[in-house]
Amino acid sequence: MTTLTVAERAMELFGQRPTSENRIDWLANQLLDLAAESHFISCRIVPGEGEIATTLECRDSGHAVGLKDVGPLRLFRTLLARFAKMAEEENGTQFNPYGGQLHFNRPISGAPVRLNVEFANTKEIQYLAIVKATRAA
Repeated sequence: MTTLTVAERAMELFGQRPTSENRIDWLANQLLDLAAESHFISCRIVPGEGEIATTLECRDSGHAVGLKDVGPLRLFRTLLARFAKMAEEENGTQFNPYGGQLHFNRPISGAPVRLNVEFANTKEIQYLAIVKATRAA
């Protein structure tokens, strides 16, 4: 049995289609849960050059995986804006769909964990990093 890296698990999430809830909400929450388990996840759009296609890349602290499927690429900018809306709803953070630094508290093993999220969602750069910080107060 092969154990998937955190980066591979993150990439797999982009291919799943939950039936019970909004796909973007589900994906955002799954990525937060995965980061809470693992300490770090980043995802970004890597623009292609020439005949090389644009790629979605996911990283953990030691691995990177890429995917050239347009489905996840189409979801990514909406996902980034959803993180901004979630932070507004959960923490009162001012909504800015184009980037910023956010935080979320999530329970892991019965104790709350703070997750710091940094993202950029502009025409030039689309990037997401989620870092497990400290236990939430």
